[in-house]
Amino acid sequence: MRIDFSHLPEECEQLLTTLVRKQNGHRAQIIAFEKRDKQWRKVFGPFEAVIGKKGITSNKKEGDGKTPSGLYPLLMVFGREEHRVEYMPFVSIHEHLEAIDDPLSCYYNQIIDRRLVEVSDWRSSEKMQEVGFLYELGVVIGYNTPHPIAGKGSCIFLHVYRSLDSGTDGCTALSFKEVKTIAEWLKQDLSPHILQTVSF
Repeated sequence: MRIDFSHLPEECEQLLTTLVRKQNGHRAQIIAFEKRDKQWRKVFGPFEAVIGKKGITSNKKEGDGKTPSGLYPLLMVFGREEHRVEYMPFVSIHEHLEAIDDPLSCYYNQIIDRRLVEVSDWRSSEKMQEVGFLYELGVVIGYNTPHPIAGKGSCIFLHVYRSLDSGTDGCTALSFKEVKTIAEWLKQDLSPHILQTVSF
């Protein structure tokens, strides 16, 4: 598939592409590009990846098991402290860190340190440390931000997969080695984005 770089934000100089093979399938490939001397060049990939177990959609809804299509900024990296990266904001996983997926919460679609919240108004969240190796290292995809619409989907990440045989609940996932390659390559100053689309 040919990538049209002309539609990217002017400040974007790093791009991940998630190319999905079938609308309702969970297999994908990820390729990384970087803009150098005003020219876009492939940096690495393709990496074999998985997306939502029910495929990809332009109309994401909370709990639908689908990955949102479209172009989104990559906001920060999270994971175990020993995997801290140099060029992106980094959140270290700990027992109080929660990803809020309750559409009725004022913290919907945010990663929250529960100790810093006076009133926890959510009934549903993902305790990130308990997820285990899947969140050993990951990248936050800026979907449904910065003003989240309730029920349109939350906490969409790029993280470590279980295997290539199983899809996610809506995230994009690769092997730990490949997530690490991506996380260490990303630079906040280059306004990294991810483009997720079906590859015909």
